[in-house]
Parts: sequence; C-alpha cells; structure tokens
Amino acid sequence: MNQTLTALANVTATVTFINLDGSVQFNLAKEHLNVGPLSSLVAIDLPRVKGLSPAFFVRCQLKSSDGHLLADNVYWQSTTDDDLGSPQTEDGFILTQQSWADLTALNHMEVADVAMSSSMQQADGWVTVTTTLTNRSPTPAFFMRAEVTGAPTGDEILPILWEDNY
Repeated sequence: MNQTLTALANVTATVTFINLDGSVQFNLAKEHLNVGPLSSLVAIDLPRVKGLSPAFFVRCQLKSSDGHLLADNVYWQSTTDDDLGSPQTEDGFILTQQSWADLTALNHMEVADVAMSSSMQQADGWVTVTTTLTNRSPTPAFFMRAEVTGAPTGDEILPILWEDNY
C-alpha cells in the first residue's frame, strides 16, 4: 500500500471526563498543536480530578484547524487505580498485580434512551445504508453497535465498510 503521510498542523486536542450520569466533570483543550508524520507528542498533562463517579468515561478528540473531527475515542476508567504490587516483584513475563481498577459501576448505569433511523440506497451495484443513532437522554449510550442484517432476524451482512464514527 502506497500512502502519503502528512503532518497535522494547528490541530486542537480535547480531553473530557464524563460521569456515568452524563455530566461533564472536566474538560480541557490544547490548541495550535503541530504533529509530524510517524511521531507523537504530549498534548495535555491531566490532573487528578475530584468528583468523578466510581467509573467514568474519558473522551479524547482531535480536530483540524477548521474544526473537522479527525479522531474521536472514548475510554472507561475507574477512580480506583490498578495496584501492580511492589516494583521488586516485577517480571517481564509474570504479573503479580495486587488489585484491579473497580469498573463495576458500569453494571449499574441508567439505561440510555436511544432512537435509530436508517435509509437504504442502491446504485452501481452498491448498497448504501445510512443509520443514525440519537441519544435522547443525558445518560451516555455505552457500547452501542449498529449492524446491517439481511432480515430482522437474519445474520449480519459481511463484508461491510463503515465510515463516520465507527
């Protein structure tokens, strides 16, 4: 594959911490970042944030200088850290972790009210399905996954090409 790599100039990185009830607890943006191809940089140093729910979401976005969304990633975290144990017991091939982060609060999230609409078009031997998921509640819609099936009770149609936030 022949691919041209270009630098990202004047981009904005944003990190948002979202509680399980959907409230934004922390938001920080860093503007005017320049990133070369095949490189990395520390965009934002994050502090410890108080007032977070026991488990929370971290949304990381990267936008171009004209506001176009280049990357959008969401992670879940816990206010309880992993405890990797004593550094003296570290081994490259064996993990003696003392405790894991507590993400059980995800099991008790409120159910999000999500609506779906879709349309289908056929042209030049291709079928294009446009699906829109809309969260009508303040609760984050967690682990939503759209799929296209041959019938309401049918198998997922594969292979498939996704674009725009999937």
